[in-house]
Amino acid sequence: MEGTYEDKSGYLRFKNNDKLVHRKVAYEEIYEGSEWDHIFPFSEMVVHHIDGNKKNNDTSNLRIMTQGEHEIVHGIDNTKRTKEYSGQIEFDLDFIDWIMDNIIIIIILFLIGIFLYKIF
Repeated sequence: MEGTYEDKSGYLRFKNNDKLVHRKVAYEEIYEGSEWDHIFPFSEMVVHHIDGNKKNNDTSNLRIMTQGEHEIVHGIDNTKRTKEYSGQIEFDLDFIDWIMDNIIIIIILFLIGIFLYKIF
């Protein structure tokens, strides 16, 4: 494609503004032209190359998806990772799993606590 170059990651970019070709094609040809309501803004979406060829920017080879969907397509398991928020607090996703597994017991204990508070 004229007016483009291949970056270090193998993606085509426009020479005049360094923007990624596949994101421009996906935005103009797929995202803007679709009739369904967009849940997320395009800036939060990932453009996936279906055939794995980063230079094949034909609309039939591009799919717009969330980062989570993209990780599933590539077999990346991030369910057990620890994330940092505000650079200080570590948030362990296993804790959320534990809460979800025990939510009924947590609610019952909470209601018992309210009951005991009101009678004493």
